[in-house]
Amino acid sequence: MLATINIRRLAEKGRYFSSFLFSSLTSALMLMTVAISLYPTLVPSNLGAQYDLTVQNSASTDPSLRTMLLFAAIGVPIVATYTLFVFWTFRGEVKMDEHTYL
Repeated sequence: MLATINIRRLAEKGRYFSSFLFSSLTSALMLMTVAISLYPTLVPSNLGAQYDLTVQNSASTDPSLRTMLLFAAIGVPIVATYTLFVFWTFRGEVKMDEHTYL
């Protein structure tokens, strides 16, 4: 509750990064509250408790988890490198001139 109130107070003081951090904290805490209240059920079913998706029956097999780890180990550095390249390429201030369109 206090983190939510602090968002507006920090924004009014011009401390936008701190306001963003408190906003992120509020969202994370709300998500954790929902997850804790539903545990071990991930997705409740309208048809009955036997059709709920729980942590145990939603888990993937070991071979598929290893495969996804391999793809993530290869893909994440590629995406991070590309993001850094694009950020570095387009860094700097934007100059408005006669060739700029709005």
